Amino acid sequence: MSKNDKDDYKVCFGGTTISKLEANKVGLSLIIGSGGVFLIYLVFGIQNKIIIFPVALVWASFGYFVVANKVFKESTKIHTMSLKPDEKFVTNCLVNALNATKAWEGEDPPDIYLEVNSEKIAVEITRLTPVSFGEDGTIQNRHSQDYFGLNLCDELNSSLRNEIPPEIDILLTLYVPVGNGRKYKKELYAYVRDFISKGIKTGDKEEIELSGSKVRISVIPNRDHSEKKIVGAIVNKNSSAHILSNAQATLADRIQEKIKKCKEIKQQGPIWLALFNDYWLADQETYAQALNILDIAHYFERIYVIMDTGTVHQIY
Repeated sequence: MSKNDKDDYKVCFGGTTISKLEANKVGLSLIIGSGGVFLIYLVFGIQNKIIIFPVALVWASFGYFVVANKVFKESTKIHTMSLKPDEKFVTNCLVNALNATKAWEGEDPPDIYLEVNSEKIAVEITRLTPVSFGEDGTIQNRHSQDYFGLNLCDELNSSLRNEIPPEIDILLTLYVPVGNGRKYKKELYAYVRDFISKGIKTGDKEEIELSGSKVRISVIPNRDHSEKKIVGAIVNKNSSAHILSNAQATLADRIQEKIKKCKEIKQQGPIWLALFNDYWLADQETYAQALNILDIAHYFERIYVIMDTGTVHQIY
């Protein structure tokens, strides 16, 4: 018996080297086969070797394909100690969809390794998100811009919620990105607090510009289903409304970045790219079309898109 990667073992069985999982299944099937023959002997008293052999084969097959598969089902190991939540989600989706024997954490790169059909595969995981474009046409991280606004709304809600009358709530629409984030935050806080102090009522609304970015504020009836008194809506000024263009931009950005990063992977086997889709307007067919249009040269043997529903789609 010899030590292998990630606490797996190879067992020499009858001159053949098999995995620890297979050795366990074979051993259990032999025990069940022998037990079946002994049970038949006790009940029927059969001693004819010609009859005993097929009986033993049937019991052993039942033990291997039915009982052993259930007993050792937990042998698929997923080592995800420091993976992000979306990386853990993608790992589980790939294991289930591809019937992987095992999955464990990689050296970053790759994020994980999969064992599929006894082959070790390096898998790099990344997220597909909507993009925005700067004035010079360069791709920017829309998530960081949008979350800046959403986090501001959450902070305002925590600070000012007790100053808002119980019968009303505030809808705050922020236009991002902003030029000077620190200055904008101070101006926004002062403005919202002053607006609330005016004795506002349902239907009141204003629109102003702070640090070069538009802000809309509206008073709405209290929403019983939510504890938030200030709810935010974000409008990204640099986003594109064209779904395929967005898909092409984010796909090109992710693939080109991972091409550079995955050059550090030392293993000689296949490398796959797993893309977690966080752009709900685009589906797997959109990304397959975008990839075909882009025609980017890369070394990924397979590229998968994983939807938030858990479905796995191979687009390359």
